[in-house]
Amino acid sequence: MRSESDKARIEVAIFSEFATCAGELNIDLDSVDKREPPDPDILARDIRQGWMAFELVELCDSDIAACNTELIKTGAT
Repeated sequence: MRSESDKARIEVAIFSEFATCAGELNIDLDSVDKREPPDPDILARDIRQGWMAFELVELCDSDIAACNTELIKTGAT
């Protein structure tokens, strides 16, 4: 079972990877901040549009889950 700090670290890493790959977003990666409930999971600043909030969800696709598990095992997050 993951601790809350592990979960936060993983969520920030996954969001940062998403932000890097998402062509329409221009996220300042230094601005990415893990938030506590009831706030959305992530608060980050888009360089052109300002602050945005993101709620992360877990996908149940087995291929994606296997990929994420491998990333976690290898320390890539």
